[in-house]
This record gives sequence, C-alpha cells and structure tokens, in this order.
Amino acid sequence: MKSYLCLIKAEVILLFGELKNYLLNYVFYNIGLLFLFIGLMYNYGYSFALLISLLLWYATTSSTSYLSSIISEEAMMGTLEQIFLTKTKIQTVMSSKIFVNLIFTLLKTFLLLIISLAFIASKIDLSLSFIEFVELLMIFMLTTVSFYYLGEFFGGLSLYYKRVSSILSVFTNILLLFSGVFTPINIDNPMFYLTPLPASIKLINMLINDEYNDFVLTIIIYLTLISIYIFGGIITFNFYLKKAKKDGKLNQY
Repeated sequence: MKSYLCLIKAEVILLFGELKNYLLNYVFYNIGLLFLFIGLMYNYGYSFALLISLLLWYATTSSTSYLSSIISEEAMMGTLEQIFLTKTKIQTVMSSKIFVNLIFTLLKTFLLLIISLAFIASKIDLSLSFIEFVELLMIFMLTTVSFYYLGEFFGGLSLYYKRVSSILSVFTNILLLFSGVFTPINIDNPMFYLTPLPASIKLINMLINDEYNDFVLTIIIYLTLISIYIFGGIITFNFYLKKAKKDGKLNQY
C-alpha cells in the first residue's frame, strides 16, 4: 500500500510538472473543445444529454490516447524496461497512472461542463436529482476507466508495431460518429456492442429523460462490455509485451 501511494505521489508531481510546462497548450486545447461542443450543439440541437455525451466522448478518447502514448513513450525512452527491474508489477504502475489521470480528466470535464452550461443554460432543460447526478457520475467514471484499458490495448500494439496513432485517429472518429452521440443506436444494432460508449450514452439519456425502457438489459450489456474492455486490454498488453521481449523489439525505435 505504501509503495502504491508513492507511485500516486510521483504521478501527481509529474502531472503538475506537465501542467506548469505546457499550461498554454492545455488552455487553448480546452478552449478548442469548448467551441467544438457549442458548435455541435448549435447544429444538432441544445440538450443536456448531448452535452454529457460529448463530454464523455472527450473523456474516453482522451483516456485511450493518454495511456497508449505513455506506454509508447516509456518504451522509447527505456524507462519501461527500468520498471521491469523493480519489484512493482507493471499493472500496479499502470493503475496508479490511471487513477491520477482519471481524477485530472474528471476535473477537466467538470470545468468544461460548467463553462459550457454558462453559454447554453438558458437553452436547455436542466433538472437532475442528487441520485441521478451520482448515477451519471458512476456511468462516466466506469466508462472512462474501461477506455484507459483500451489505451493499454493500443499501447501493447505500439510495443510491437511501434506506431499506432493512425489507428487511434480512426477509432476516435468512429466513436464520435457511430456511438450514439448524435443519433441513438438501438440494442439490436451490431454497432451497439463495439464499445461501452453506446450503452453508457443510452443510460445517460434514460436517466436525464426519465425513460427506463430496456434499462436492466442495457445495464447488463454495459457492465459486460466494460469487463471485456478491461480484461481484454490487460491480456493484449501482456501478450504483446511478452512477444516484443521474445522477438527483441522492445527497444527498437
């Protein structure tokens, strides 16, 4: 436990260091996101459900690219191999990175939500009970966590195939266009089962609009997809890590 807390402390220090050095980039990136969200809602209709869906899309794609890039950078700099020399398991290190970055992502998302609402509050119907807010937060957190492990999946690929940024870019666009952000996807549509995002967006709409048809079935599908993503990400990462070690590709960049 003590070693895990030390890992979290190190990640927090690293995070604040990055914020200090790249503050201007962070600020303008989030301003760009704000304009994107408001522009999309202007074209597709103002609604709280759409805003939450857009924020969830941002959080999931951000978490995926974060862990994937971290793994790739660690391998490129040789620090990934240094982790293997310690007694700390690689998944313990990854979980500490996920924990710290998840908190940071949630804070950024909440700030974007507040600023967005300041622009569109008069155009939407915003009425949530405390229970509904907690349920939305749980959906948001669970979905985002599962996409960190998708980042492990792509990170594992990057250990062996080196560059997977184009795959990530395609996947990000698929998430935006075919995950129910703009157009609802029904349970009988095969695209519904591609990622946990369509199920989470469906649950968000059910909670906000008080429409609870297929609620239990959607919850089951949602939790199943999250489990597949988490275990699939870990298994794939470990597989390609062993394969890269065996074929001598771990430090070849």
